Amino acid sequence: MDTNKASAKSLLLPAVSIVVPVYGVEKYVGRCFDSVAAQTYPNLECVFVDDRGPDASMDVLRERIAAYRGNVRFRVVRHERNRGLSAARNTGADAATGEYVYFLDSDDLLTPDCVALLAEPLRERRVDFVLGNYASGGDRSCFIPVKAADGFIRGNAEIRARYLRGEWFMMAWNRLVKREFLVRENLRFAEGLLHEDNLWSFQLACVAESMCVVRAPTYVYTIRGNSIMTAKSRKNLDSLVRIADEMDAFARERTLFGDADVVRFVASWREGLTFNARPYGASWETYRSAVRSRGFSRKTFAALGAAGKLRYLHHLLPAPLGFVYVLAVAKAIVVAAFLKRRFFR
Repeated sequence: MDTNKASAKSLLLPAVSIVVPVYGVEKYVGRCFDSVAAQTYPNLECVFVDDRGPDASMDVLRERIAAYRGNVRFRVVRHERNRGLSAARNTGADAATGEYVYFLDSDDLLTPDCVALLAEPLRERRVDFVLGNYASGGDRSCFIPVKAADGFIRGNAEIRARYLRGEWFMMAWNRLVKREFLVRENLRFAEGLLHEDNLWSFQLACVAESMCVVRAPTYVYTIRGNSIMTAKSRKNLDSLVRIADEMDAFARERTLFGDADVVRFVASWREGLTFNARPYGASWETYRSAVRSRGFSRKTFAALGAAGKLRYLHHLLPAPLGFVYVLAVAKAIVVAAFLKRRFFR
């Protein structure tokens, strides 16, 4: 191999910073570290953010960092107190020095060629973000595959439309995001919020002008029984309500409500709050305060599909009847979908 040519080629590769928040993951963080240490990518730093957890997670990390002799540049940034996942990601992104930032959860794993595969398209052109596929494992199986085809996607209208159609997942991990783009668009994770990935990914899709899809699995997602994704608490519900409000505000600020897909997506999220509240016994309260209080909108009604229009008619009824109507229509739609799958496949 011509080493001069190899070196020149590697200059086209961007520096990448992996950001890993650490809290209560003593059982998992060692293997997470090992998966970063095994990366084949040549220009890589990893920023662990100590969010002051109660266990020995940071002891595990310190031992591994001290023993490591490879090319990955490991750093630790420490919070003075526990501030949560969103704050830890923001802190890590602020500390990152790479041209691209990659968010990794500390109970998950990277494939050895993860960063190399995601960075390869950047030899051709720089984009706002590169998205990879993933595999899942853990207590329960959950897999939402990337439906978009391999390759570049240009223009915000196309990127936004594909996201709103569900062509890729809402989680913030497993994508290289240009750091300058994050700063320019002020894309921060909302602190004090659960399910913050849903809001952040929506905002990302609404402002990105270029992206690339790599459909190869580059990430292993671990679902734990006590994780934020599976835990049930009133804070979950409050966060879902806040996300609906933040999506609405962001779309209005960016003048996106001329896009019927955005209107439909935000409306569907809000309309779904009634059902998300059921595990907490707060369906009526949530319906009255977070759904019904918005009133009937002709623009929203026009943007919805047939099933959405049918549900949305509850706004025209007195609130107590509207609530009963919403639950009845939802049940009818579920039954109809089951019958369709069962008898008309």
